[in-house]
Amino acid sequence: MRWRHGKGFGIHSPFAYRFITEVLRQEMGYYAYLRMPGNDEYRTVFRVILSLRPESVALVGTGEYSRAVREAVPDACISDPSKADLIIVDAISNEDFELDRYPDRHVIVLNYRHLHAWTAYKNAMTHGMTFANGGSMAVAVALNHLPRQDFEVKF
Repeated sequence: MRWRHGKGFGIHSPFAYRFITEVLRQEMGYYAYLRMPGNDEYRTVFRVILSLRPESVALVGTGEYSRAVREAVPDACISDPSKADLIIVDAISNEDFELDRYPDRHVIVLNYRHLHAWTAYKNAMTHGMTFANGGSMAVAVALNHLPRQDFEVKF
């Protein structure tokens, strides 16, 4: 998909449209913004976690996002990738992380162009959608009811 999908134009999937417009590109403030760091990347990670509501989260080289996890889903446990519903990876410090071993997990990858396994992960997915913004962040939603699609979106 092309950059024009950044505002939802031309997207036929109701899930993808809602996810892009209400989660990735949300411009309105959330209740927890006052208690969190002010950068857009942190807020986007928070909104994705809040939307997906994982029971367990793995933080691979991204310990600073544990606060976002606690704010979004207070009952979620921090675990290792093999047990997590959502994996958050900082690709710059973990370039060799084998993300393709977890094609059935939700994923947030920061600096995804540096993660060699990102393409292999997408190829291993049998269902779900990925949303990438040109290099700095990618989000994969691995829900069984979603068709396999990739979107390039500004967020």
